[in-house]
Amino acid sequence: MKISHKNRKIGYTYGSTSGKFMFRNKKIILFESLLEKSFLQVLEFNDMVLDVVEQPFTIETETTKGNKGSYTPDFLIYFKEPELKTNNPIKPIVAEVKPSKKLIENRIELKQKFKSAIKFCNEQEFRFKIFNENRIRSTEVDNIVFLNRYKDYRPDEDEIEIIKNHLLSVGHTTIEYLLTHLYVTYYQKGNALSHIWYLMYSKVLVTDLKIPLNNKTVIWLNIEEDNLGVELWHQ
Repeated sequence: MKISHKNRKIGYTYGSTSGKFMFRNKKIILFESLLEKSFLQVLEFNDMVLDVVEQPFTIETETTKGNKGSYTPDFLIYFKEPELKTNNPIKPIVAEVKPSKKLIENRIELKQKFKSAIKFCNEQEFRFKIFNENRIRSTEVDNIVFLNRYKDYRPDEDEIEIIKNHLLSVGHTTIEYLLTHLYVTYYQKGNALSHIWYLMYSKVLVTDLKIPLNNKTVIWLNIEEDNLGVELWHQ
């Protein structure tokens, strides 16, 4: 095995779906497709994810013709230690993110690479997982991707206190009821709605993310509940 140092070279061209993702405002991770971007957004949202490393290493492989080859996985994902010592720690995941179409088209070449990756991961006590659109895309993921738009939103602290205090007094309520009860004008309601989405992204407010987000969504304060987002690694 040889260590990879930022193998990705992203070229920005018209119509390109590649780019840079700011992970938790700490590091830039390059992505090469919208599928990878969605995957990174889900990982960022999940509190159990400690860190994500892009193209962490290169594994030596053999081609179908017996020649030397190499394989560099997309991401290496580290997880936090469980709070309960009785729980087993979550092993790091070596992740390959690729559309089903490409997995099928290049199945012969990829089969040998993935075989080498599995062997390497077993030796390192990692887990190797392949994520296609069927595993990444869901209502829950769509909601997380939507809320990700508000990660850099700059809220008004007074507005936040109004929303939090109202939910503290009424408990569970719909977004529609909250907006109707507290605000009058369309501007006020629109401004408050942006704050609600921001608070949901920040997990100050929570809901059932398996249901599409809209004004009928029931929300509540995240006081004691543990909202970790999509647990893709258990699939």
